[in-house]
Amino acid sequence: MIQLQVTMTLLVLTATTMGKFFFLYVFSRVSMAMKPKFFINRVLIFTDLFLFFLLFFCVFRWTLDDSCGDTFQISAGGVLSVKTNAIDYEDAVAASNGNDPIHCTVTARVVDNAGAFDTMVVAVKIADVNEAPTALNLIAKNGGPAAMTANTDCWTYENASLNTVACGLSSTDLDIRAIPSAQTHAYSKTGGTGNGLYGTYNNPATVALFGSSTPVAGTAIGASVVLIGGLDFETSASYSLRLKVTDSGSQRPFSLSKTNTITIYVKDVNEAPLLTNLVIGTNGQSPGTSPEVPRTVKECKEKLSAPFGCTDSEITADGRDTVGAAVSSSDPDDDTTTGTGTAHDFGWTESSHKYSLAPADSTRNGDVQDFFTIDVNSGQIMATVNALLDFESMGRLRLYVEVTDQNINNGWSSPLKAEGSLKIDLVSTLVNDVW
Repeated sequence: MIQLQVTMTLLVLTATTMGKFFFLYVFSRVSMAMKPKFFINRVLIFTDLFLFFLLFFCVFRWTLDDSCGDTFQISAGGVLSVKTNAIDYEDAVAASNGNDPIHCTVTARVVDNAGAFDTMVVAVKIADVNEAPTALNLIAKNGGPAAMTANTDCWTYENASLNTVACGLSSTDLDIRAIPSAQTHAYSKTGGTGNGLYGTYNNPATVALFGSSTPVAGTAIGASVVLIGGLDFETSASYSLRLKVTDSGSQRPFSLSKTNTITIYVKDVNEAPLLTNLVIGTNGQSPGTSPEVPRTVKECKEKLSAPFGCTDSEITADGRDTVGAAVSSSDPDDDTTTGTGTAHDFGWTESSHKYSLAPADSTRNGDVQDFFTIDVNSGQIMATVNALLDFESMGRLRLYVEVTDQNINNGWSSPLKAEGSLKIDLVSTLVNDVW
């Protein structure tokens, strides 16, 4: 758009008026030539003054026969100017059905006191000037699991890979070109908390020419915001990104810009739980180093006849139903996690964890898994009835346990499982084992 500022003073004298002025001037000069010199000088001065005032104070009437669609106006003194907000290049493009508006014509008419007139035609070219982009918006990224909370315009999962698209970019410009010399919009980052995590891709984008419908004329699409760093929902659930769009400015003034700050959201995903107390003590050593303090359980007496393992009464006696401290766990998705993240989408908590023993595997520990059981909710380990717990033949055992998180908020992700192992030492009863 351009408000064309045009002022032009038109001086038009008719042939009749010019003839009158010439006759009067010649007559006065000839008459003065026949008079005495002193008198002549005085009269010539008054004659010249009379002609001066006649020329410059003669009243003319100015009109416009053609104002180029009511675009121009003319003053009483012959000053041609553009009406306020009257000329717009883009409107002219539209009016000419996409053709470059070369010019329009203005016809001015001047009439003297005698009624004589003259006209002149003024051709005015409409030249475009660059204008700044008018908007920088997001193209919403839809999709995602149906059970998720409402999608926001710009987002990525916390475990998204690099170059994942968060959303598209759209910008608009008043400079809708009429000929194939389209300008481009280039996008850049100017700050924000997500400045080091997100970037722009497919940059710059071309501004659509006049007549385009996809995208609409004057609109640039194709660029996008992509992930360039690692995310963690538990650290932050959203980031700000300040963007700037700059046009190529194929006409002056060049390289005008528009800024906007967008919000990019991080969507939670389920993360595996962690077993936290498989080693219940380190005897003063650093965690994971020897000597570790294992859980303990007393052996059961040997039997001469079946059943040979632990009896019900032996399970409840001597703490065989409480083999050390209950297994505990943690979860990165705990709703009580402190920090700048928001409440989790799926509601994974330690209280929703379920415990189990890994299936027996002869390549690892034979039938040891069958000698124990674990409470699914509390994580308490206990010996099983008929378990062959014999200190002399077994000594130290390794038990493999599992923890599985559970979705308590109807989230979309399947439960995840973690496995770990713990040590159990059999303790001798120091009595005759045979019943």
